[in-house]
Amino acid sequence: MVQKRIHDYRGPRSSENLNDHLVGVVPHGVYEGFQVNPDGSVSPGMLITPEGIRIEETEPFSVPQPLADPDNPRIDLVVCQHEYEKTVPAPPAQFTTVPGTSDPIPQPPDLPDHAVLLASCRMEAGADEWTDIQQLGYPVRVYNAVPQTDHTWKIVLGARGATLELFDPNAGVVAAFIAAPGTYADGDTVNWGAPVLEYNAEGILQVLGVQANLDQEIADRIAAVQAVQDALGDHIIGPGPAHPATKLVIFDTGNRYTGETVEEALQEIAGAGRTTETVKGNADDTQAHIDDPASAHTASAIRVLDPGGRYSAGEAESALQEIAGDGRTTETVKANADDIAALDASKLDKAGGTVDGQLNLQGPVIFNAAEVENVKFDDYVEFRRWIQPCQGNSANWQNAGNTWMSPGGGPAQFYLPIPGIVGAELVSVDLGFANIGGSDASVSIQFQGQNIAGGIIMPTSFGSAGGTVPHGGNAVFNLLAVDPAPPHDPEPFVFGDQWWLMVEVETSDQWVLFSGAKCNMRRKRVAV
Repeated sequence: MVQKRIHDYRGPRSSENLNDHLVGVVPHGVYEGFQVNPDGSVSPGMLITPEGIRIEETEPFSVPQPLADPDNPRIDLVVCQHEYEKTVPAPPAQFTTVPGTSDPIPQPPDLPDHAVLLASCRMEAGADEWTDIQQLGYPVRVYNAVPQTDHTWKIVLGARGATLELFDPNAGVVAAFIAAPGTYADGDTVNWGAPVLEYNAEGILQVLGVQANLDQEIADRIAAVQAVQDALGDHIIGPGPAHPATKLVIFDTGNRYTGETVEEALQEIAGAGRTTETVKGNADDTQAHIDDPASAHTASAIRVLDPGGRYSAGEAESALQEIAGDGRTTETVKANADDIAALDASKLDKAGGTVDGQLNLQGPVIFNAAEVENVKFDDYVEFRRWIQPCQGNSANWQNAGNTWMSPGGGPAQFYLPIPGIVGAELVSVDLGFANIGGSDASVSIQFQGQNIAGGIIMPTSFGSAGGTVPHGGNAVFNLLAVDPAPPHDPEPFVFGDQWWLMVEVETSDQWVLFSGAKCNMRRKRVAV
């Protein structure tokens, strides 16, 4: 075991030892000031370097501000760089700007060695000054995680939880982040996500938000109750005369009235010109009219609502005429239903006849095997056959189980067999690819076939397709069938008893994934 102790009794005294006793105990970073302004000026301040050096500036100063890109924004870092050296005089700390790369979605550059970050500054396209400055402020407080030069954090022990407490001096808010034990493995990059707690000088923001919502809800309910009390007045809360009907508002949830007060609704119920009529009297008269067969309405005076939209007529007489239809003699709905049932019982007894219009058959269509040659189509019958990645083969591509991956470093071929269905024709093949590499990849595709009657010879290559698979994306290429014989005119490939057929895929790029293929086929048309 090697043990190191600093500042033992009568131990050596040096600036190196004095600095070392702070490293790993006191976090490095800005402890006071160093506020960066849009024009590049910086206020006085004090910081601690990663090597434990305390650096203080007592006067304002400025850092370089690179010119903006005319088309894209950029993120710059304002840093203090200092490396401890055993020299006299000791090197001074340098305050400078680390420019980022202009991009539509810019990312901050890596932090240089021996550097302490003061602020992250955004330079918009064509701007003269920084427009969004994220001041670092006092160092974060962290447990079980270490910062990286690319501004990420890595977990130390995945079995333990990790915490990060960060203060935003621009907003005056402290945010606390927590990663539960077992969320990450040792050395994993931590995704802190959203803070579980935020607080400022007024208190915990999450609690303040809930309190504000409760206060608003209570205020709204009190206002609603007060409004009801004000509307009802003395009629509800104390003795006194009732409000006139013109002051009483109705809710009218059934939307039956055009008026909004009791007075207006009563006038609508009575109707204009009322003398002695009442609702009860009208109901009695109506019922008597219904019960009197001598005075019932004719069908032409009875309106139909027709919620299903089944009739063009608006009254019962015309609707009955539509049901019967023109030229009706003795047909009835019951008789028609019986005829339909009889037709269903005899299935489709149309031997020697022709079925006009659309015919919908529920279930499979079965033909007599001896008569199947008499089944004719007036056009091609199209169908598909899928080919899975595992059906292919290659001496160079890597088999990943559910896909094949190209090796790169030069031309490499991958072969995919095409199912040969005698009596069918191949129109084209759709092949799907993905690219997980860092740059675009080129893929070429062609057919290879051979007549087995000729013995084992070099296959015939014909047809071509392919193109570019973008990095991080995918592409589907269509390989059109052509005549195997020159000049390879476009035409479907007819499967017989002699030819076999496959597709050759070739690329020189790495990380191209083959994800499957679809054969577009058809049965040959038989003229009627």
